[in-house]
Amino acid sequence: METKVLRKRRRWFVAILLLAGVPVLCRADNIIFNSSGTISGTETYYRVDVQNDGTNLQILGGTVNWLYARDSSSVDMYGGFINTGINLEGDSIFRLHDGTVNAGINVYSGATAYLQGGSILTTSALKVYDGAVANISGGNVSFQNFSIVGTLNVYGTDFNIETTHYWDGDRYNITGKLLDDHPFAFDNLGYIGNINLLPEPATLLLLSAGGLLLRKRR
Repeated sequence: METKVLRKRRRWFVAILLLAGVPVLCRADNIIFNSSGTISGTETYYRVDVQNDGTNLQILGGTVNWLYARDSSSVDMYGGFINTGINLEGDSIFRLHDGTVNAGINVYSGATAYLQGGSILTTSALKVYDGAVANISGGNVSFQNFSIVGTLNVYGTDFNIETTHYWDGDRYNITGKLLDDHPFAFDNLGYIGNINLLPEPATLLLLSAGGLLLRKRR
């Protein structure tokens, strides 16, 4: 049986690893948020469920293995680690402001993801199902693979699409910069019809102004 002294030592050890930037998943519990709350510090959970309309979870620190959001709940991540999977169901919303995600992100029908900061590691995968929306506008974003049946909106500048022709179909590489100037590269995409590359507002204004000048000249 774990004594209070051993439990305290374990918490200090986890705290040191987290401060050093090392994601840690030790013995962890499951937790359900039926009303708004926070996860912070060295809290460690194997599975976190966020449910009920209006429930908002703020992840300020700590480590989560699996995150599930459903109904009309929302999750705002400002720090900490999510290590295995994020599953968004119902009309739930996930907003990544900061922190580290080393997990597959599944956005199911009706749900929305906003990836606008933080880091998404290269082992992650993004799957956007029919009727779902994912928005990428900032952060250090690297996805190992994509499956976009719903809608993916990418906000930024300097977009470039390269096409490679194979015997079984075309493959696409998309590069550019996000709104916070982080470069991104989405490689080896099989279908990009559901991916919208949206210029930053300033670029849109310049394009609109250019269009007005052309009309006046005509």
